Amino acid sequence: MVRAAVEILYKEFYEPLSVADLLLAAWEGAVAALSRAGVSPPPSRPTYSADPRAAYATHAATFPALEERAHDRLAIEELAAAALKELLARRRDGHTFLNTPRMAEQGRAVPRPPTATLGLALTDTPPIAVADLYPGGPAQRAGLRRGDTLLTINGRPATDLRRFEALAEFKRQLGSLSVLAVQTAGGGTHDVQFEPDPLSPPPITRILPGSIGLLRLDGFGANATEQVRNALTSFERSGVRGWIFDMRWNSGGESIGVSRLLVSHGRLFSRLRHNDTTLSDGRHVPMREDIDADGAALPFQRPAVILIGPGSLSGAESFAGPMQTHRRATLVGERTGGLCGRMAWSRFSPGWSIAVAHYETVFDPEERARNRIGVTPDVPMTPSSADETAGRDPQLEAALDLLRCALS
Repeated sequence: MVRAAVEILYKEFYEPLSVADLLLAAWEGAVAALSRAGVSPPPSRPTYSADPRAAYATHAATFPALEERAHDRLAIEELAAAALKELLARRRDGHTFLNTPRMAEQGRAVPRPPTATLGLALTDTPPIAVADLYPGGPAQRAGLRRGDTLLTINGRPATDLRRFEALAEFKRQLGSLSVLAVQTAGGGTHDVQFEPDPLSPPPITRILPGSIGLLRLDGFGANATEQVRNALTSFERSGVRGWIFDMRWNSGGESIGVSRLLVSHGRLFSRLRHNDTTLSDGRHVPMREDIDADGAALPFQRPAVILIGPGSLSGAESFAGPMQTHRRATLVGERTGGLCGRMAWSRFSPGWSIAVAHYETVFDPEERARNRIGVTPDVPMTPSSADETAGRDPQLEAALDLLRCALS
C-alpha cells in the first residue's frame, strides 16, 4: 500500500517529488505511530537512494521490520494508515489526502445530495480547529467559537485529523446529534452537542433592503450554472440593483460556467503542473490548461460583492480569484482556504484511495501561486467574539454598505 501510494504521488502530484523523500515520510509516519503505541526503540532509519528503483528495493527490505514491531500493539492497517497520512500531510496540500475504509463507510451514510448543514468550516492542519461559523447556524448556536480546538468528535480523538477526516466523523443526517469535546482559545475545555440544520435547495436567495440580491451557494454541483443563471434572471425581473454572492461555506466544484456568466472575455485562470502525465484513470494531463471566458456572459450585469472566508475552497476560490482579477466584483471577508488546484482520486487497495492535486490554479497575468495561500479579500472583515455571540454578520453588513454606496 505504501509503495502504491508513493507511485501515485510521484507520477500525479503537480510539483516534482522525490521517491526517497516520500518513502522517508512514510517510514517516519509509521515510526511515530509505533511510538504512540508504546513500541520503542524503532529500527534504524534507512537511507533511500535517489534512484527510484533502488529506493523501492530499500523500502521492501526495511518496512517489514516496522510491521514486526507492530505485532500485538498496532494493526497493520493502522500502521499503513499512519505512514500514508504522513507522506500525504507533508505535501501541505488541501486537495491531497487519504480516504480510509472508515471514511468511505461514513461517507456512504450521508444523503446525496446532502440535505443538512453543520454551519462550520474547519482548518486543514492539526490540531483541527474551527476556522469559521455560519452566523446563527447550528454549530454557533450550540456554543462553538472560532479558534476552538476539537479534541474529540463523537468519541474519536480528533486533534491529529485533517479537514476531510474530521468532517467524516460528524453525523450529517437530519435529527442526528454530534458530540464534541472542545478546548477554547483560553485553554478551558467543555462539551458541545448539536444537530445539523436542514439545507435549502441551492442556491439560497433573498432580496435585501435596497434591492440587493443575495445568492448563497455552498458548492458547485452539476447544475450550478443554470441555477445561478435562473437566480440572477429572477433578481433582474424583481428590480434588483446589486448582487452579493456568499461563497463563505462553498466547498468547491466546477465554477467555470458560473464565472462565464459574469465575465465575457479574457483569461479566467490557468492550471499548471511540472510535466505532462497520465492519471490512473487514463486521462492525459498536460503541463498547462488555460480557461477563458467564452463571450456568453449574461446580457444584464449588476455591481457585485463576493463574500469569502476560510470555508471558501477550491472552486469557490477559482470563482472569486478571477472576479477580483477582472475587477468584476469586490471581495469582502477573510482569506480563502488555499485549495487552489484540481484533484483526482486514485484507488490503490480495496477500500483505500487517495486524492492527489494534479494541478495548481493561478488567476492573474503574473500567474502568482495561490495554492496553500488563498485569495485575499479587497475589504478584510473578521467577525468579533461579540458578533459571534450575538449571531451578527458584519461581513454581510459591509457588503451591503459597499453596494449601497456604489448605487447611491
